[in-house]
Amino acid sequence: MGQCCSSKPAVPPPETGYLTKGEETSKYEGEGPFYITHKTDLSTVRYAEKGIASEKETPKQTIPVLLKKAADVAPDKPALKIEWPVPELKDDGSGLESLPADQWKTWTFKEYYEDVQIVAKAMIKLGLNSL
Repeated sequence: MGQCCSSKPAVPPPETGYLTKGEETSKYEGEGPFYITHKTDLSTVRYAEKGIASEKETPKQTIPVLLKKAADVAPDKPALKIEWPVPELKDDGSGLESLPADQWKTWTFKEYYEDVQIVAKAMIKLGLNSL
């Protein structure tokens, strides 16, 4: 996928630099707050009138939907890597070197999506599905 939240290829900045026009930026009007902290609160998606930050170009999507899209489009591509097992620390506390990247535990997008589904179902079975 290569970028967050959009299926469109990255577009180089305009000749004028990285600044965008007012209608291409999200609006934060009013006094706020512009964040949420309680688990039952809902956040408002603020869109720009046009451009990549507009609802037309980047509609609302959940993380599970994006993960499913990635699993469908690139099932065998690496999605997540962790250094496992972690190398032992030497007795004197020095010399901790990272394993070569090809020895890290890797999940493909398909494996990652499947594991998320398993964990989600387990959480629902435990009664953790309600806010």
